[in-house]
Amino acid sequence: MNNIIQRKAIKWKKFIFPVIVYLTGVILFTLINYQRTKSSLIKQIDRNLFIAAQSVKAALPSDFHDRALNAESITAKEDLLNIKTLTTLANSMKIDYLYTVIIRNRKAYFTSCSTNLQELKNKNGVNYLLQYSEASREMLNIPINQKIVYETTFDRWGTYRTVLVPVVTKSGNLYILGADYELKYINEILKKEVLISSLIVLFLSLLILPFAYKLYKMEKNYRCFLQAKVEERTAQLSREISERNKTQEQLKESLTHSEELAEKAQEANKAKGEFLATMSHEIRTPLNVIVGMSSLLNQSGISSEQSEYLRTIKGASEHLLHVIGDVLDFSHIESRKVEIENVKFDIKELVNYSLSSFMNLAKHKEIFLKGIVDEKVPQYLTGDPSYVRQILFNLIGNAVKFTETGGVNLTVTLSKFDNVENKIELLFKVSDSGIGIPKSKEQYIFEKFSQADSSTRRRYGGSGLGLAICKHLICLLSGKIWFESKEGEGSNFYFTINFGLPGTESIKQIGLSDSNSEVDNFKLRNLNILLAEDNVLNVKVAKSFLEKSGHKVTVAENGRVVLEKVKENSFDLILMDIEMPEMDGIEAAQIIREGGINIIDKNIPIIALTAHALNEIKEKCQLAGMNHFIAKPMDFKKLDFAMAQVLKEANYL
Repeated sequence: MNNIIQRKAIKWKKFIFPVIVYLTGVILFTLINYQRTKSSLIKQIDRNLFIAAQSVKAALPSDFHDRALNAESITAKEDLLNIKTLTTLANSMKIDYLYTVIIRNRKAYFTSCSTNLQELKNKNGVNYLLQYSEASREMLNIPINQKIVYETTFDRWGTYRTVLVPVVTKSGNLYILGADYELKYINEILKKEVLISSLIVLFLSLLILPFAYKLYKMEKNYRCFLQAKVEERTAQLSREISERNKTQEQLKESLTHSEELAEKAQEANKAKGEFLATMSHEIRTPLNVIVGMSSLLNQSGISSEQSEYLRTIKGASEHLLHVIGDVLDFSHIESRKVEIENVKFDIKELVNYSLSSFMNLAKHKEIFLKGIVDEKVPQYLTGDPSYVRQILFNLIGNAVKFTETGGVNLTVTLSKFDNVENKIELLFKVSDSGIGIPKSKEQYIFEKFSQADSSTRRRYGGSGLGLAICKHLICLLSGKIWFESKEGEGSNFYFTINFGLPGTESIKQIGLSDSNSEVDNFKLRNLNILLAEDNVLNVKVAKSFLEKSGHKVTVAENGRVVLEKVKENSFDLILMDIEMPEMDGIEAAQIIREGGINIIDKNIPIIALTAHALNEIKEKCQLAGMNHFIAKPMDFKKLDFAMAQVLKEANYL
C-alpha cells in the first residue's frame, strides 16, 4: 500500500513544476497586459490634460495674471465669472479640475479653479488667492526648473493624474496652468482588461491541453526507451572506464616523465648559456692581455721578423675571438633571444664597412675584393643593419678565406619594389673564385658545425657555424638564401631581404662604420683617467697604452675604491670593468649617476670594459647610465675613438 502511495506521490510531483511554470506565465501575461494598458491610458490622459491646460490660457483674460498679483484688482464678480468659465471648459473636455496657480515664497496660491455644477450653483468654489496647502514639491520647484510636470498626486479628494504647465506673461510674471483627472475612472477599464487576459489564457490552455497530454505520453514512452538504452550503455561504459583508467595512468606516467625531461632540458639550456657566457669571459680576459701586449710590443721598435710573429699572434687571437662570437651568436639564435630592429641606415656605408673589414686580409692573400651597389638601390633604408652586416661578414669572410687566386665580388641589386607598402627587396650576391663546394656536401652546407670535409677544417679552420647563422638570421628577416657552386671553380651565394623606405616621420638613424670625421680628426688632449680593473695583467696592458698616449692613469681595483676616488678627485673619464670584487662596475656606475656619497661630478663619462659580449650585459650598462661599451679584447684604436666620441658628446673635449 505504501509503495502505491509513494509511486502516486512521485507521479504527481512531476506535474508540480509544469503547473508552477504555467501559473507564473499566466500571472506574468496578465501583469504585462495590465501595465501595457495602464501605460497607454496614462499617455492618452496626459495628452488630453496638456490640451486642457493650454485651453485655460485662452479661456481667461490675457492680462488676468498680471493683475492677479495685486489682490485688489480682481473683483468677486470677475472671480466668479472665471470659475464658471473654467468649470464649463472642464465639463466640456471631461476633465475633473482646471486651475491656475502662482508661487510666492515657496507657497502655492490658487488664482482661479473650476468646480462641479452643484458647488457652482451654491457659489462654493475655490476663493481667489486661497493657499494650496497640498501642493507637491514638483509644483513648488516649477519657478526654478520652468519645465512641464506630469505626476500622479494623492490628496483628500482622491488620486489624480496631473499636468502642470509653466507660463510667462507679457510682463514677465510666471504662473502655472494645472489640469487634474481622477484615476478611478480607468479602474473599470483595467478590470475588464484583466478579465479579457484571463479568458484568453484559459482559452489557449484548453487548446494546448490535448497536445500537452499527448506529449506527456510520448515523453513517458521515450523515457522507458532511454532507460533501457542507459542500462545498456552503462554496462558498456563500465568496461570502457576501466580501460580508460589504465590508459590515464599510463598518460600520467608519460606526462610526469615529459615534465622531468622538459625541466632537465631547461636546466641544460640554462647551464649551456651560463657555460658559454663564462667561457667567453674567461677566454676573452687572457685574449685581452695577449692582444694588448702584442700591440704594445709592436710599437716598441722591434725587427720585421718579430713584427711578423706578433701579427701571427694577433691573427690567431682574432680567429679565436671570431669562433667564440659564432658560438655565442648561434646559441642566441637557438634560444630565440634575437630581437629585430627597424632603424634607418645607409646601405652603401654598410657595404663599404663590410668590405673594408677584410681588405687587409685580401691584400695579404694577393686577391681582389670589390663591391658594387646598383644605382637603382636607394641609399637610405629601414631595417636591421646589424644583422645584415653580420650576414655579409660571414659570407665575405668565407669567400676571402677559401679563395687563393682571383678574388671576391659583392653586388647589391634591386629585386622588387612595392609602391603600395613602400617596401623594396634587395638581392645580395657574394661570388668568389675559391675552392667551391662538392656536390655531395651541398645539402649539408647550411647545417651547424658543417664544412665541405675534414681536410677543409684542418686547412682553413673555422667553427662551421657561419652559414648556419646566416640562414637563421635571413629567415628571421623574412628572406631567402641559396647558392651555386662548382668544385675547384668557386661559389656564388645569394640572399634576399625586404627593407622599408624611410618616410618623413621621425626614424632612429644608426651609423655603421663606427666613424665620425670630426672625432677622427681630433687629437685627444692629455686626460686624467680613472681605470677600474681588478685583473693585474689587464691593468698593466691598459695602463701602459694610456700612459704611452700621454694620459694620467689612476687605478681602482673594485667599485668601492672607484666611489672613494671620484669623491676625492676630479677625473675626465672612467674606464669601468664590469666584474670586480666587493662592488661591480654596474652598481658603482648607478651610484655615481645618482650623485650619492658626495660625488664631485655625477655626469662624468663612463666607458664599460668587459669580457662579456652578451646583449644582456650591454643593456645593463646602458640602464646603469654608462656612455659606451667595449668588449675585450680591446682594440686600442677603437678605445681611442670611443673616448673621443664620449667626451665630445658630453662636452668634455
